[in-house]
Amino acid sequence: MAEHLVACRRVSIFVQIIKYRLLCGDIIETLHNQGRKNLPDDELRHSRDQFAADLKTWRLNVERVVPPSSVNDMTPSSCFTSPTWFEMIYHNAVLMLHRPSPKLDTSRDPVAVQAIFTSSQASISSYASLHRMGILNHSWLTLQALFMAGLSYVYAVTMHCQANRRQLGGLLNKNPSTMEVISDTRTCSNILVAVSERWKSLQRCVDIFNRLSDAILIDVIKFSTTPINATHLPTNDSGNRDEQYRDRSELAAETNSNDLVQHPQWNHASYLQPMGTDRVVSSLSPLAIENEFRGSAFDLQQMYDQQQVDMSVYRFSQAWFDSFDFYGGIGPQLNDITMGTHL
Repeated sequence: MAEHLVACRRVSIFVQIIKYRLLCGDIIETLHNQGRKNLPDDELRHSRDQFAADLKTWRLNVERVVPPSSVNDMTPSSCFTSPTWFEMIYHNAVLMLHRPSPKLDTSRDPVAVQAIFTSSQASISSYASLHRMGILNHSWLTLQALFMAGLSYVYAVTMHCQANRRQLGGLLNKNPSTMEVISDTRTCSNILVAVSERWKSLQRCVDIFNRLSDAILIDVIKFSTTPINATHLPTNDSGNRDEQYRDRSELAAETNSNDLVQHPQWNHASYLQPMGTDRVVSSLSPLAIENEFRGSAFDLQQMYDQQQVDMSVYRFSQAWFDSFDFYGGIGPQLNDITMGTHL
């Protein structure tokens, strides 16, 4: 009798995993498949809301099959029988649902950015719990998913800082504290190190994430300790605007020529020095994360070319780059970068 109950439970768990995979497939097909005919934004947002409702329903069904564990429960023998694992993949699906899409721009959507921030936090925490329990699969897929969760976390905080810099109000419900960012990013980094030990080539994921997380931490500290000074380029005086751009071009020309040789596709996206003072955060001052993402985006492109990261990471990095307003909301657009040649 006991063996029969165990077998039935395993079948029920398997069914829920299959339902999850099918739901994720529908999300990818609708929001991330560039080959499919584009739908109006309103329809895409309606589909996104429906997917979110379907995920919540799936989550409730899972709780009936794999009830939340209590303090007295024994450690599961497999991650597939752990409620923490199901909680983790739920939040990974939420990240898939709200992350930047080639069909729907969510970079200025406070609902999407908040969902990304919350679910990336929960996903990282779940990976850490599974690692402590000794049931985390140290596989390539786990590394990719954790890396995506870490990038999503930094992305959400970046979008929030950009909105604050433009004095449009933050996109998150509250400003992340310095200690919160340190705790979340260090937790993610530690698990990435543990999972990537088997593949030396994939340890670049750790290096990239550490650089990006250190940069966003600098921005969080800056915004928490200094006021924001609104500095806007004139829009009516074309002569002044041309002079501003000439000044910026001179600054860009001072960029190390070796950097231009190593990264030829980024030449027209040279990062400019802050135009405000050291005591305030200017609306035209590049964030530390924007400067750091230059080299990291190039590294991500190389890793994709070498099949070290999958298409989802590559597309996410491209959408992230396109969301940066390097010129304070005006100036050349960066849609012609060569990162799109593989898509």
